Amino acid sequence: MIRILENGNTLITLGEGTVFTGNVYVGKDDIASGIYYSNKKGKSDDAVILQITNEKAVASYIMSLVRLLETWDIDKESHFSKTIEGFKRDLEPLLPKQS
Repeated sequence: MIRILENGNTLITLGEGTVFTGNVYVGKDDIASGIYYSNKKGKSDDAVILQITNEKAVASYIMSLVRLLETWDIDKESHFSKTIEGFKRDLEPLLPKQS
């Protein structure tokens, strides 16, 4: 479900079976330039689009998911935890640098 909160932020709730996702294409190449989230299948007026157009953008998106997963990991010595640390180590050099 996608909805606008009282403070103006947009809330996208995934995993409830109510949000459709897909790739966004620009131009005639078959290379996706982003991901859309929508309350309706197909074209929609309420779609939220994440533009992901380069390696740094991909790394930022994946790192945000990795950081979320890290908070759910209770056993810090598990194989899952070590996999998360590996992701973070590999993604860190690809992230945009603050200026």
